[in-house]
Amino acid sequence: MVLLPAAVAAAAVWALVSDDKLGWTAVAGVTAAVVGAFAPSVLDRVRAARERREQRNRTVAEALVAELPESVVWLLHPQAAVVGFVGRGWLLRALDGWCADPRASVVRLLVGAGGVGKTRLGRHFAGRLAGWTWWPVAPGGEPKIAEALTADGRPGRVLLTVDYAETRDPQALARLLCTAQRADGVRVLLLARSAGLWWSSLSAAYPSQAHLVDALTVQANVIEVPARIEERTPQQIVNEAAVAFAERLGRRPPDEAPLGGLDPDVPVLRLHAEALLAVLGGPRGDDRYDVLAEVLGHEARYWRHRAGRDGLPGAGEPATDVVLRRLVAVAALLGAEDREQAAELVRRVPGLGEASPEVVDRYVGWLYGLYPAAGAGDGLGTLQPDLLAEDLAVAVLRESTAAQRRGILHGLAVGQAGRALTVLSRARSHQPDAETMIDEALATDLPVMTEAVLQIGLQFPQVLAPRVVALLAAAEIDPEWARRTERRVPYPSIEFGRLALALTTQALHGAARTSESTDRASLLISHAVRLSEVGRRADALQASQEAGDIYRKLATNNPDTYLPHLAGSMNNHALRLAELGRHADALQTSQEAGDLYRKLATNNPDTYLPHLANSLWNVGDVARFLGERSDQILEAVAEGVRYFEELAAAEPEAFSARRDAAAATLAELKDSSTGQHPQLTSPRSPQADDAATDAP
Repeated sequence: MVLLPAAVAAAAVWALVSDDKLGWTAVAGVTAAVVGAFAPSVLDRVRAARERREQRNRTVAEALVAELPESVVWLLHPQAAVVGFVGRGWLLRALDGWCADPRASVVRLLVGAGGVGKTRLGRHFAGRLAGWTWWPVAPGGEPKIAEALTADGRPGRVLLTVDYAETRDPQALARLLCTAQRADGVRVLLLARSAGLWWSSLSAAYPSQAHLVDALTVQANVIEVPARIEERTPQQIVNEAAVAFAERLGRRPPDEAPLGGLDPDVPVLRLHAEALLAVLGGPRGDDRYDVLAEVLGHEARYWRHRAGRDGLPGAGEPATDVVLRRLVAVAALLGAEDREQAAELVRRVPGLGEASPEVVDRYVGWLYGLYPAAGAGDGLGTLQPDLLAEDLAVAVLRESTAAQRRGILHGLAVGQAGRALTVLSRARSHQPDAETMIDEALATDLPVMTEAVLQIGLQFPQVLAPRVVALLAAAEIDPEWARRTERRVPYPSIEFGRLALALTTQALHGAARTSESTDRASLLISHAVRLSEVGRRADALQASQEAGDIYRKLATNNPDTYLPHLAGSMNNHALRLAELGRHADALQTSQEAGDLYRKLATNNPDTYLPHLANSLWNVGDVARFLGERSDQILEAVAEGVRYFEELAAAEPEAFSARRDAAAATLAELKDSSTGQHPQLTSPRSPQADDAATDAP
């Protein structure tokens, strides 16, 4: 009997030290229940020993570098969804109602600052929408999705999500919206940082369906996503996120640390970054501490690890760490469409400009292995989420010398220049230095940056275009480039009108030596249109008059060549006269232009009938201002309507709207009781050419 307590104690001890393996737990538990009183001190000592061992292991683990996933910042990415989705109840209910209402508009636009969780909200909503198929539209995928919406075998109900909608090709996006509107059971959820000019002017990119696009891109279809999540306090969000990050990393959740003074409107991304840092540990620096910069400090271990694995020169050395940081920042700033462009990007990084082709190739491979690309093709994936990339890009530019910044930004492809300006313009909201970086970037390579601004400037109203205008006024610019670029500026344009005028001014300076050439006359017509666009109507009339004088002199000696030019210049001059209230002179000039176009159309109707129809329509518009309704005027406008009907029958998309508007003008003229004086629809042109144009 003496041996029994010892045996039981031994069994209990074994159960404790063997981490409670099932078999020994049963033996020790049953036996100890019978004779446990004989060995309480042994069990207590063993239990205490195990607790000390576990505490020691935890202490050691917390003092070691954590075994992190391949990328720390990936834990913050919406697609990773490490932290459970919380809140946004009113937004989700609104979106549910939108999809359930068959009478609702096909589109909704969610807007909000960077880091408030728009992408995560879109993904969460799509995942919970029962009975719907979700198609997240990749950049450049809009045309294929538009075709798929009309194809046989399409799913019954489809939700499209388009992230970074403001950066998509406007024409492709507008076409997708129109296709979705005509298809049954389709909804399009757009996500963007703001609903600015890119949204309100989207119809200009798709003129054949402009009326439909305008009906879709209304303010009523915009929903703002606030930073504040009403169902949680910032402290609760941080606490819950810390638990989720600790579980993913296999670490013990940190004790709650009160984060007093947190603004309830702090973007959720920054709150999640706070939580991630609480799990990772490490110093938080001084009172200039930036949570995103601290996260990037942890991410640097990932860059160093990949550099060692990929055999980069000097991997693990402090100097190489600096180069890696710069490279990630420049890649986030510029991006690359393929490996050749990525190699050029590597050479832009301070410290890598003289690297051998073999070393450059290694760095390219390192970049491509670092972060996955979002879409198909050979494009380079870069640091995400956006706020981290923006912060890092601005920080590295700030730390670089002026010469180094020029090396990064000069000689870019237009697409890369547009990306750089987009990153810097977005960073303005949280990085004051970004304003200075934008100015420096624009001045570094003005022609390329100007073309980039024309592509992305609508996303940032009154931010980029005015800066380019100021730089163009003082720059030495190739006049031929200025002329070519001005032709690509949409007309009319609230955002780019003054930029276009700066370009025509530059082009005219280059053409000053040939004072009576057709080249200068053509430039003067474009210049007059751009002057009128920005309200400088007296200057516009002067430029238009000079163009007409040149063409009249040239047509006197060579009518076959220059009569079409003269007719076009007179049509434009009539509009300039009308804008200054000289309606009688405008009517006379417009009638003269019509007579010239009638003569030209008699011999070549295919070319000049559209111009004749426009000119006769102009006669009617000017006549309305004068209250002139003579039989001659009515007959001329009716003639123009007939021509538009012929043209619309052959090309309905090009001429149906003009036919209807000209018919409306004729109806107003016939109604002698009307006293309205509408604005002239100025200028009009069936085509944009230099031979006989009414518009640039």
